[in-house]
Amino acid sequence: MALNKTNTCIYSMARTAERENKFIWVNTIAERNVSLIGLSERNLHINSFGDAKKYMIAVIRDDVTHQLLVNKGFKEGINLFVVNNTHSLLMLLSKRKSIDLILADGYTIKYRAQFNKLDPAIFENVYQLNKKPLDYYFACNINTPPAIIKQLRHSINQMKVNGQIDKIISEWQYPVIRVN
Repeated sequence: MALNKTNTCIYSMARTAERENKFIWVNTIAERNVSLIGLSERNLHINSFGDAKKYMIAVIRDDVTHQLLVNKGFKEGINLFVVNNTHSLLMLLSKRKSIDLILADGYTIKYRAQFNKLDPAIFENVYQLNKKPLDYYFACNINTPPAIIKQLRHSINQMKVNGQIDKIISEWQYPVIRVN
């Protein structure tokens, strides 16, 4: 919706080269790492990004994770399973034996698990893909009026200064369990 509808915004979204000119990047909200998340009981070990190609990985359609895997040569139906809903990723991982991993922000696992009434402890961070965290933004439709963007930037900056952003993040993030 934020791509197509004026005065519509989205958070939190990774800022990538492919998306750069499609949105107004209002302000950073958080830094996040992208990790392969698996079930703890499977005890999967991945030592390089290339190792991941032997597994079926679920991602959200058109998400930065989807774009990343497609750019690295992953193929839908071979080692890539694409879903439309962020909350269905953990359900797929926990219920379908054919899904080995999901690619997601490891800090949101607790929130996603609780949403799906799953125990967050059954999931583990198997492999962190990026060395440097990605910046996640509050972004708006390219046609959003400058006055609205200015007010949004000011409001987010105020939330950063008074600690509200950090408080919100700490309430829904989940510590990384294991990183190879």
